[in-house]
Amino acid sequence: MPSHKQGGKMAATISLFEAEQKKPGFIADRPTQVPWLLSVTHKDGACFTFTKTEWKIESKFGSISNVVVCNAEGEPQFEKPEFRESPNVHVIAYGFRGDELSIAVLHEGRPHADNPNDPKAKEVITFGQTPMGYMDKIIGKNVVESTEDAGTRELTEEVGSVVIKKITKPDHPYHNPNPSFVATWSDIVFIEVDLETLGQNSPESSELIYKAEYVPVKELLRRIKVGEHEGALYRSCTTNGSLMLFFATFPEYFIKA
Repeated sequence: MPSHKQGGKMAATISLFEAEQKKPGFIADRPTQVPWLLSVTHKDGACFTFTKTEWKIESKFGSISNVVVCNAEGEPQFEKPEFRESPNVHVIAYGFRGDELSIAVLHEGRPHADNPNDPKAKEVITFGQTPMGYMDKIIGKNVVESTEDAGTRELTEEVGSVVIKKITKPDHPYHNPNPSFVATWSDIVFIEVDLETLGQNSPESSELIYKAEYVPVKELLRRIKVGEHEGALYRSCTTNGSLMLFFATFPEYFIKA
């Protein structure tokens, strides 16, 4: 991926301690802010807090760490979390019934998401979204599967087995789900399938997939416009961004809709 500069200068993120070295007093100059308050609660209920320190939380799905954002001159400006996600792929799977184009859509529960109408509510929010998932590591090798293999596997697991007719990618085949704090990029792949060969899906037991179907584009656009269908919110920015890239790559499909 090429570097992107503006005005011949490069902005960046650095660690909290690097910011203090570049600009002595950077941490102390923020008396009204909490400089990276890290709260740790033990199983016995005891809570410990740490400030003015660097930290990183890791799992197999990614990591969150504290970084400082610099301006174009490299001067520390403000603190912000940095999220790094493990390699993953977003899939637009599509096929034709006659001249009608349909796109694979899931209704999947996402426990992390707040209820936009009642943030204190506890129920899981269901999203209308396209298939997506993490790339598996190849057994015996310290590498992950290809975008095409990962996309095909996720499609089979989440929507159902199918005969693949064609796999393509957009120019610059990746997008960033939220560049204000996400450092990593998600791959994107377009998979054309034969809708006459659909089989059953087999999602992982941890996935809350309630429904999987191929939806005609006109109906899909209607759902996105109104924002909801059968209790699922069609407001996933990663899905809607992937769909935008798909239609920008194949404008003739959008025109037909």
